[in-house]
Amino acid sequence: MAYTNVENLDDALAVLNGAHRAFRPDFCQITRDDDGRGITVDWGGGYATREINGATTVVYRAMMTVNGAMKADPALRLVVDHKGWWVAIRAA
Repeated sequence: MAYTNVENLDDALAVLNGAHRAFRPDFCQITRDDDGRGITVDWGGGYATREINGATTVVYRAMMTVNGAMKADPALRLVVDHKGWWVAIRAA
């Protein structure tokens, strides 16, 4: 997972949606900002396996990609779709 490409918005959101459901909230809390303009990742810390450390690197890179896209395009917003996934939409 450490070599996963998260340079585009769709891939970055897929990583964040998966991690949001996979990690225990006490280990990694991934939240959407109240205004829908970014993602926040809070790590609980502690010892983790090499695989988990690699995954956290990918999650961090995905967060940076999403937040960068939000900063570059003021019309983008993160919303929750009907299945509970975060998706990016452009306001008209």
